[in-house]
Amino acid sequence: MLTELLRISPVRPEQDKIKYAARVIKGGKLVVFPTETVYGIAAYAKNNMTLARLRKLKNRPKNPFSFHIASKNDLKKLNCIVDKSAKRLINKFWPGPLTLILKTKSGKNIGVRMPRHPVARALLKMTGPQVVAPSANLKDEAPSVTADMAFEELNGLVDLIIDSGRAKVGVSSTVLDMTRTPPKILRQGSIKI
Repeated sequence: MLTELLRISPVRPEQDKIKYAARVIKGGKLVVFPTETVYGIAAYAKNNMTLARLRKLKNRPKNPFSFHIASKNDLKKLNCIVDKSAKRLINKFWPGPLTLILKTKSGKNIGVRMPRHPVARALLKMTGPQVVAPSANLKDEAPSVTADMAFEELNGLVDLIIDSGRAKVGVSSTVLDMTRTPPKILRQGSIKI
């Protein structure tokens, strides 16, 4: 398989390129895209074959992947329960490098993050709140902070890599489990809570 490279401006994302990348994701392909923290691998959550492929690539047979969203309204579409504590954190840190584990109305726990990067936001707005995205790297390797790093490691394993320059933060998001009392930090990232 050939991995396609697509350059998208990090300042003014070209809408035709964003639409193309969104179609690739919704079509069941794996797309590496930039966030402000590190590059991620986007997969359409409604496509079981794509999710299985992502699980194999990341060597994560069971651990769930976090959803990436473009807007706070997307939390309703994911049926998330947002209490006062979660709302305060969302209002303070989103968009930004904070992943929250929230309960859904069906009783499941899901991770959700709203990245700040303009390309990520435009892409997620186009796909809707059905994109899961772990970091763009193989197990036990450092997350990619550039498209070149992602290409070197994932060429032939993903379908498309969006190049929008270097990730500004360079450290993965902080993960905070809001389903516990008190909330628990599962991964210390670029935000100190």
